[in-house]
Amino acid sequence: MDHLLFQNVTLVGRGFLSYDYVWNVPPRRTTIYTSINTQDLSGQPATLILETTLMSYGVLFLVSFLFFLFLRNRYKTVYNVNETVEEYRTPLSAEFHGPLSWMWKVFRVSDEEIFTHCGMDAVVFIRCLRYGRRVTYAGMLTSLFLLPLYAWSCAPSSYVGSHHTICPPDPLDRWNLGAVPNQEYDTLDRPLDPVFAAPVLAAYVVFGWALYLLLDEFRWYTQYQHRHLSKALPNNYTVYVKHIPPNMRSDKALLAYFSAVFPSGDVVDARVALATPKLDRLVAERNAVVNKLERAINVYNEKDVRPQHMPIVPKTPPTSIADSIRNVDSIDTYTSELAKLNIRITERIDNVEKLSGDNPDYDKDQLGRRPSFLAPLYDFEESITCFEGIHSSFAPSSDMRSSIRSGKNKGYEVLDGNENYLMEIPSISDQIEVVDDDMEEGFGPDLSENDGPGLSEKKKKRSTKKKIKKNASALRKKTFKSLAAAGSEIVAGANAVADLLSTNEGKRLDAGFVSFRTLTARQTAIQMIHSCTPFTMTVEEAPHPKDILWSNVGKDHRAELAGKVTGNALTVTLCLFWTVLSVFVTSLGKVDALVNVLPFLGKWKEKSDYVGSLLAQIEPLLLVVLLALLTIVLMNFAKHEGLVSESQLQASLFQKLSLFLIVQFFFVKMISSSVLAELQLMINYPREIVDLLARAVPDQSSSFMQYVLVQTFVYLGTEILRLRPILFAWIRSRMGPNLTEKERAQQWLLFRPLCISGESEFATTLANLVLFYSILLVYSVMSPVLNWIMCAVFFLLSMVYRHQVYYIYAPTHETEGNIFPQFVKMVILCIYVAEVTLMGVLGLKKSPVAVGLVFPLLVGTVFFNMYINLEHYRLTKFLPSTMSVEEDKKNIGSIDFDELLIGKYLQPSMQKKTMEPDSVLKELRIID
Repeated sequence: MDHLLFQNVTLVGRGFLSYDYVWNVPPRRTTIYTSINTQDLSGQPATLILETTLMSYGVLFLVSFLFFLFLRNRYKTVYNVNETVEEYRTPLSAEFHGPLSWMWKVFRVSDEEIFTHCGMDAVVFIRCLRYGRRVTYAGMLTSLFLLPLYAWSCAPSSYVGSHHTICPPDPLDRWNLGAVPNQEYDTLDRPLDPVFAAPVLAAYVVFGWALYLLLDEFRWYTQYQHRHLSKALPNNYTVYVKHIPPNMRSDKALLAYFSAVFPSGDVVDARVALATPKLDRLVAERNAVVNKLERAINVYNEKDVRPQHMPIVPKTPPTSIADSIRNVDSIDTYTSELAKLNIRITERIDNVEKLSGDNPDYDKDQLGRRPSFLAPLYDFEESITCFEGIHSSFAPSSDMRSSIRSGKNKGYEVLDGNENYLMEIPSISDQIEVVDDDMEEGFGPDLSENDGPGLSEKKKKRSTKKKIKKNASALRKKTFKSLAAAGSEIVAGANAVADLLSTNEGKRLDAGFVSFRTLTARQTAIQMIHSCTPFTMTVEEAPHPKDILWSNVGKDHRAELAGKVTGNALTVTLCLFWTVLSVFVTSLGKVDALVNVLPFLGKWKEKSDYVGSLLAQIEPLLLVVLLALLTIVLMNFAKHEGLVSESQLQASLFQKLSLFLIVQFFFVKMISSSVLAELQLMINYPREIVDLLARAVPDQSSSFMQYVLVQTFVYLGTEILRLRPILFAWIRSRMGPNLTEKERAQQWLLFRPLCISGESEFATTLANLVLFYSILLVYSVMSPVLNWIMCAVFFLLSMVYRHQVYYIYAPTHETEGNIFPQFVKMVILCIYVAEVTLMGVLGLKKSPVAVGLVFPLLVGTVFFNMYINLEHYRLTKFLPSTMSVEEDKKNIGSIDFDELLIGKYLQPSMQKKTMEPDSVLKELRIID
């Protein structure tokens, strides 16, 4: 038996022990067993830090929650927005329940009710929270044998393996895998220590249960997603077509193509996106003028004073200083500006429609008969087609061309330098003949007064010729005036066209939307290949009209690819930079680091031990602040990818934020904190780095517990009390227009009233929670206490967000639950990380047999991921043919598809040619 040579016991902090042991082992190996410092990186025991967290942030949340219970039923306009606003009202919002009974009654609402009244996004989010809570059940079950086993393995008097051990005094350090001593192999009769067999069994239970629950969630999601895809919504009957070839970039051509592919009558509408930069600016300017005019009318109606303002740019140069500062009547000025903008916008929309061929009253075949400056308005192939049929009937002959060149033919004039377009000019003799004909018909000059008996026949003829010449001269002047007017109109039209062409106004982009009358046709169009050329005629699901990001519609493939590369490059660059920032914040959040930066804190720490525990709360708070900033930055990066809908933008943000959190707030923090915790010991004992890391990695569970509690208490406290909406609403009530009900219900700058329900940021919230799933899965086996804490956290999250979904958030911004497939991928990635981390810790614990037993679990997870990638994701994107046909039969005669689809995917700036204010002068009210 080995003998203890010496034992050095050192008192650290508040009586916590640090042990150094030297054992007399056989000559073939000598090992120094140095116990890990039983304190957290902050210099305080882990249990004391968690107690301080609960006593500070936990009490703060408890006070906020009690305050909410007191206010909830007294201020329903604040805490039941959906019932207050009629358009958001649902049967769920009508049942507000009592101050306490709502806490358990919100869990009685079924998924079907949430899906029907709150939308697909809401039910997906609630079920993701439920998934986390169900995973903790398996972890709590395994903790029943892991906790006593870990505690027993490091008991002071126990004999485990081939050496003695001294257990750390802190309970959280004693109840994890790090406290289990390394397995020794002095004998071959026991290849696997029973202590390491327990976490292997727990891993199969927890990870196997997590994978099974994912399959169950997939079955549910597929069923409800198909039901959502069969709803009578414009996007369920419409496809988005991008990378359209040049010869098909028109509404008629696109409509003709899909009408040829699908049965007659299945295609309802086709819209090619147009570039309208100036029109967009004019519409934005008109919206601003309308708001100003409504405000001026409201001021006059309520205060009986006609408001005035100083014009920004005077229309005429001021004649004096008094004229330059003279105010104008706001109502008259804005009314005049609105009328002019309506005219300009109407003309521009008409011109854009003519250029794009969208106006049914405009015949494109007439293009060949017009001057050549109109020819570039259409595609080259279409121009050739138009001119081919025109040359034979309207083009001049070769003889006529030669006579024109030689100047012999004076009766024709070349238009715009093109001999194919000739304008016939009437001669003077022709004009005289016209006058003679008019005289014969009684429309010429009246000569009866000159037909006296004393007038000779010669004088009569002379007088008649003079009058004829006089009338011919007048007629010639009128003719030239008419030609001049026509020419000015042509020039004005040319200038308008040139203005449009110079700014690409009305240019047809390479993307559009096609709407169908049946679900079957729409699903078929999505799954068909429409071109043999890559990145041509790509058809995919269309977003809801309100969900479209029109600024990204019509980008070509190169621009899309460049945007994705730019967005990912910026994300990777930020990740590298954030690593340094995260390590800095992690080190700065430690008490010793703070004392070095702020020396006066050292005196406070010496006076009271509670001060040190309180300072240890700074690190998780700094991480929460960093997380809020990270969301804003990654959202801007995602906007560079050329995504055409808000739902795609949210899915991209969810993926980026989830991966970022897993890498930065988990790996970087876990590894950096582990290294920093034992850096000095690693320097003193370089041969024991493996042993130190084997203990340090599991010990980081206490730090993650602290982060989870701080994030939950801070976020839920502000969420359920609605502190920011209340503050913004109070500022809105004191500032901005408030004269009428409409003004009080509108957002002003960043401040919105309480009657406007905030958009539910499910993607951002769930991305933040992915870190919770990562912490749960990684430490559910290594630190079983975490399972109980995470179960309570997911219960609180479910209760609070169920309340918010029923009563606060309205389904005004539905993304069709597109974050669920991304969520499944992130959870599987977390399971990979958890299994690899467990294998690494077991390897550091020198138990290769345990590592080998966990390896099949890793392989099984890989096969599980391959299995669901085969069909499960694809099934959620498309509606089955049997279901499509059945729904199409039900919809015959019950849905007005013209009302549902036609014009819904027309660009917003093209929809309204004129716009008038809603407010009316009080004098006009009396007349009405």
